[in-house]
Amino acid sequence: MKPSNLTLTLLAGAVALALAAPAADAGERTRSGSYKTGKGHTGTYQSHVERAPGSVKREGSITTEQGRTYSRSSSTTYDKDTGAVNRSITGPGGNTRTVTGTYDKATQTYDRTITGPKGNSTEATTTFDKANKSATTTYTGPDGRTATSTSTYNQETKGFDTTVTGPGGGTATRSTSNAYNPETGTLTHSVTGPKGNTRSVEITPDRPQ
Repeated sequence: MKPSNLTLTLLAGAVALALAAPAADAGERTRSGSYKTGKGHTGTYQSHVERAPGSVKREGSITTEQGRTYSRSSSTTYDKDTGAVNRSITGPGGNTRTVTGTYDKATQTYDRTITGPKGNSTEATTTFDKANKSATTTYTGPDGRTATSTSTYNQETKGFDTTVTGPGGGTATRSTSNAYNPETGTLTHSVTGPKGNTRSVEITPDRPQ
């Protein structure tokens, strides 16, 4: 059975959290391990991160219990002098989207243009509030309609609580939580959607023998 887009996104987020490399000017990091979803599905993952001054490249893949492999890669460059940020993301289906923008340190604002595989573009502006550990993003589509998303870090769940307001004023919520077991190295990542349905995945990295 092919994993849903939500399942793939859940796994990608969990693997990214489990394998997040510490900030560094340069270097490479490769990790692998296994996963198990809340519904009992299992598989393995691989991740490779390559850092250089002003750039980061990431490659990741999961292989399901049926032997199917899904890959994702991204390449990001950042100019600390101008604040220019350029990113390219290629998903499991081979479709690529690009993000071109600028981060203003003084206002803690990130303005960017997101261009999808078919060339459609969306303008986005994110304002970060470090004191309250939150970020608010406004998206403007090709038709001029806007939507907003506010995410706030939850100290208790070690995740983020997000509220999205659509162009028509309707709202939806989404929450994530993370729990780490230092003895096994396992990270449990959960996502609760607008209808209260929760999906989870356990990520366990391989350890040197």
